Amino acid sequence: MFNFIDKILIEIGQAITSINTNSNINLKEEINENQNKKIRKFNKKQLKHISGLMRVNHCGEICAQALYRGQAFFLKNKKLKKYLYRTAIEENDHLILFHKRLKDLQSYPTLLNPFFYIFSFNIGVLTSFFGKKIILGFIQETEKQVVQHLDNHIKQILYIQDYISYKILKKIKDDEIYHAKKASYIEEYKLPSIICSLMKYLSKIMTIVTYYI
Repeated sequence: MFNFIDKILIEIGQAITSINTNSNINLKEEINENQNKKIRKFNKKQLKHISGLMRVNHCGEICAQALYRGQAFFLKNKKLKKYLYRTAIEENDHLILFHKRLKDLQSYPTLLNPFFYIFSFNIGVLTSFFGKKIILGFIQETEKQVVQHLDNHIKQILYIQDYISYKILKKIKDDEIYHAKKASYIEEYKLPSIICSLMKYLSKIMTIVTYYI
């Protein structure tokens, strides 16, 4: 009983930490902080668009982290559980990058992050009851859709010539491809098409809402 309560308290603490990301943590070496001094002057419309894209991606990392932690919460498979928590930590690294970029742009994360964290965590918990194949299938499909989403944002960012945001998106895209491959190495499984379509639909709603709020 006490162990279960401890687990709940740990997850609550992690949720609070993720939603209130500390942007003072140093960025990874791949992102050159000196580039911040060379940020080109965007017009108001461009700045609003870049901020919207970064806000969407920031929320996406919130959702991914919550999903993986939710999947791991009740899981008995120690190896898979360890993999999920490690992947969630890597998603948190991405979260920090997007939070820092939003701060540089003098913008802010979506106000709906608490809602999306709770929703994604519960989805993760639900899918965990369907077994290892479904969990790995969710990871593979999630990362596949994220890569497609990032490709779209990369094209828009390059059109605006925001090379700092491009470098962040490119690095995270490479990481997400690795996550998908790692999950398929453990065991490859494709989710039913109806679930994939539902995931895309929910992702679309999240994207539209968080771009503006």
